[in-house]
Amino acid sequence: MPWALLGLGILSFYWVEAAVRKTPWLFTDELEWTQLSRAIASTGHAARRGQSHSFESLYSFLIAPAWWIHSTADAYAAIKDLNAVMMCLAAVPTYLLARMLLERRPAVVVALLSIAIPAMSYASSIVPEPLAYLWFTLAAWLAVRALASPGWRTALPAVLLAGIGVFVRLEFVVLPASLVLAGAVVWIIGRGGLSWRRLLVAAGAIAAFALVFNLLVVSQLQSWSFHQYFNHQTVVQGGLAAGALAIGLGMLPVIGGIASLWLPERFSEPAYRGFSIYLGSSLVTLVVYTSAKAAYLFSALTPTIEERNLFYLSPLLLVGTALAFGARRLNWPLVGVATALALTIVWSGKFEVPAPYFDAPGLAVLTLVNRDFRWDVDDFHILLIIAAAVSVALLVVRRRRWVPVVAAVLLGAWLLTGQIYAANANADYADVFAKDIPAPRDWVDAATHGAHVTVLGNNIVPMGSTSLWLAEFWNRSIGHVASLNGVAPGPGPISAPGLETTDGELSGSTGDPYTLAGNGVRLAAPKIESRDGFTLYRTPTQWHLLDEEQNVFTDGWATSPIGYTYFPRGGPGVLTIHLSRTAYNGTGPPGRATIRVGTVRLDRNGNPVLDRTLTVLHHLVPNGKLTVVRIPVAATPVTVSVQMTTFTPLGDSRLLAAQPAFTFRRNP
Repeated sequence: MPWALLGLGILSFYWVEAAVRKTPWLFTDELEWTQLSRAIASTGHAARRGQSHSFESLYSFLIAPAWWIHSTADAYAAIKDLNAVMMCLAAVPTYLLARMLLERRPAVVVALLSIAIPAMSYASSIVPEPLAYLWFTLAAWLAVRALASPGWRTALPAVLLAGIGVFVRLEFVVLPASLVLAGAVVWIIGRGGLSWRRLLVAAGAIAAFALVFNLLVVSQLQSWSFHQYFNHQTVVQGGLAAGALAIGLGMLPVIGGIASLWLPERFSEPAYRGFSIYLGSSLVTLVVYTSAKAAYLFSALTPTIEERNLFYLSPLLLVGTALAFGARRLNWPLVGVATALALTIVWSGKFEVPAPYFDAPGLAVLTLVNRDFRWDVDDFHILLIIAAAVSVALLVVRRRRWVPVVAAVLLGAWLLTGQIYAANANADYADVFAKDIPAPRDWVDAATHGAHVTVLGNNIVPMGSTSLWLAEFWNRSIGHVASLNGVAPGPGPISAPGLETTDGELSGSTGDPYTLAGNGVRLAAPKIESRDGFTLYRTPTQWHLLDEEQNVFTDGWATSPIGYTYFPRGGPGVLTIHLSRTAYNGTGPPGRATIRVGTVRLDRNGNPVLDRTLTVLHHLVPNGKLTVVRIPVAATPVTVSVQMTTFTPLGDSRLLAAQPAFTFRRNP
């Protein structure tokens, strides 16, 4: 009963953290896993925006049943709760692994600390890390068990879990590599000590495995070249990732974990030999993989601190630290090397990052002291030197009864501080997104009763991306995305409808009975509702544009020439043009506008352009003022071109003319 209450208490803690986070914000990752799992729930096959997609991870199948829940909010909550359960379950194999080497009490402490790390903040996101963390700990326990007691009954589950790992996360190509490398080392050492014959045979076997594994697995997952992944940046970027892990773990598990690799007093124990060798193998494979990936991202101009790929080592390092505290003798030169290495990898000034920083939750502690106490890089260095010094001091006096307790309390406080701050930062950032789409966020589903919807926008990237992603997540009826200029964010396919006729008829209709228009797109169709920067139309027939603006930015400013076309055919009316510079009070000259109004034709790219000029007017637009022009129009379609002098405001590289607005009203 006490263990059940403890487990329920821990789960409740993470469930509360998950409930506080109101909406996804890690796009496109969370939307992509949402799309894949929703498609699996409804059809049994993965897809994005209605297009079939290849297998990505078992995670999408695991969370798919949650989407059978009618309410999107409830389904989202269920997925976050399931994530928390999976990550917390990692304590079980961590405990089983620790019990192979430690007494019950330290094993329990290690298991609890393994689910207090900053990376536990991933539980509130729709990403594969929760399943992957559980999978890695299971694979590590089974691998050490197989290495300690070789035989088909222990080897088969270890090999199966390591092999299937690639279907959880592509990164887990390291699992079979770690197992093979560790198995080779165990075989080389053997019961009789080091054998050179075995060393040569094992080296050949590892080389053959690497060749076949690369051919059959790695090359099938992603094309790569050696120089693309292994260069100077491999060391630099890999060091940053390892440094973030060391900071998140409070230095002690890195120093203690490395120190545990060489404890001669326990060499006679098969379990210790298996653990030590597997920890070393995992350090090599995961650090090499992470460093290579980070170097590739750096070359692709998307550099990140990739602790996200290294945090899986945390349980192994925690077990190793507990072993170091229980050892009668430590290899102090190794402790010194571990301490120097830990301080070296945490010394970079690049660790001063904003919150939340999803790829490196271990940096949450530094972000906390930077934000709340205004600490700079020099202060960080002092803090980390103190943490390293305290870690070594605790190892020096580890034989005193009270020291392991103090070490566990200090380490737990550090880990939970980072975890809580990382989770709160995620929740605070989600609140910013939630304000852009207030409840009820599934208003499109409610208005269409679940009927299919296409989003139709124009130049959606970059400022309109978040609105689109949030609308897609919260409204399952949205199944297609189209953009008039072919520019819109993924994940998933994007169509690019074009004008077919001068009265606004568009090609490429998806046939969906509803269209959600945004980014300046207005349709000649019955309007259902407008919210969150979108307008929902009923469109059972071909799309017809009502009007279209050209060279107008998403913030309302436009550059010259400013274009506007009103498409529906009809009789006379009045075209009203607003040219505003009320938001600019600079000292430069006023804007001089030449307004041309005329009939419409389509150029060879399908864009509406001025055909026959009917009216030419000249107007002045003073800075800080609004100019309104009303022009009688005999018939529509009609197009407008406004040539206007521009200016470049301070802090903005754009050439801006004015903030335009156009309306057309037919005569009664």
